Amino acid sequence: MRSYDRTHRTVFNHQYRLFPTHPMRSMWHCALMCGHAQTLPDWGIGYRGQGFLLQSICRGKGWVTTNDRRFPADAGDLIFLDTHMPYEMEVNPRDPWEHYWVTFDSAIGHHWVEHMDCNRCPIFHPSRPERVLRMFQRLCQFARRKPPGFEGQMSVLIHGIVSDLFTEQAKERARGLDAAAAKARENLRLNSPLAVRKALNFIDNYHHMATSASKMVAESGVGRSRLFALFKKHVGRSPMFLLCDNRIHHARELLRHTNLPIKSISVQIGIEDVNYFSRLFRKKTGVSPRRYRAKSHRRLHLPSATNRTVDGCPNSND
Repeated sequence: MRSYDRTHRTVFNHQYRLFPTHPMRSMWHCALMCGHAQTLPDWGIGYRGQGFLLQSICRGKGWVTTNDRRFPADAGDLIFLDTHMPYEMEVNPRDPWEHYWVTFDSAIGHHWVEHMDCNRCPIFHPSRPERVLRMFQRLCQFARRKPPGFEGQMSVLIHGIVSDLFTEQAKERARGLDAAAAKARENLRLNSPLAVRKALNFIDNYHHMATSASKMVAESGVGRSRLFALFKKHVGRSPMFLLCDNRIHHARELLRHTNLPIKSISVQIGIEDVNYFSRLFRKKTGVSPRRYRAKSHRRLHLPSATNRTVDGCPNSND
């Protein structure tokens, strides 16, 4: 990799060069160089070379230019670049970067770049930048000490950093889908007959109450068969299917963000029979409420509530 026409002035720059063998390049995500630097206000680089670059911004502000587009990169951001393509970096003179970085070679690196659309936008925003920072720190430790098997350990860390980016990107896409679904639902309300709109409002407002199809039909102002026919035409689902989906959605939120007993959650969403709720939840999500809560709390680093009891009895709704 070679630089051109820029200054590399830094307060400190701890960098480590590695020399992977050809067999290692075919087996691992092979680190070529890694380091930790605090830049000066006039710091900037221009590169074109081989391999891929991951760079974590600890502090400061700056910009990355690639494909004739300039992207801001600030503290907490992570940069992922295919260095086969020319790029430039520069810092904000008033708030220069401190950053960790690693360049690496990988047989699947191009697939990563393509799947994550890094050529369109190489800047990512990890939700847990401290976790990413720890992985970069360990990369530098392995590169400096070179203990037996360090190449494999560094490969695992590189893979972990990219896996975190995949996860964050998937969450952002899911949020985008949720927003699109909400917009589609609002459009549905605006363009549906009055009876359908009344039934949808009933579902939203009374999903937490034990209710029946007859109450929904009465609220809509038309007969049962007419209401179900209108839903099939304009919504594509029955009203009871939507009511059930709405209840399970709220149950998932309560399981993720509270330690309420499973039976209390069942009652709060309008289902008195906790065993029926558990069967319905498993049918809709593929897992039991208890297992769903345990997985969600592990991801969110919350205390587990799987050992709580329901009415004094061990929670066995699995």
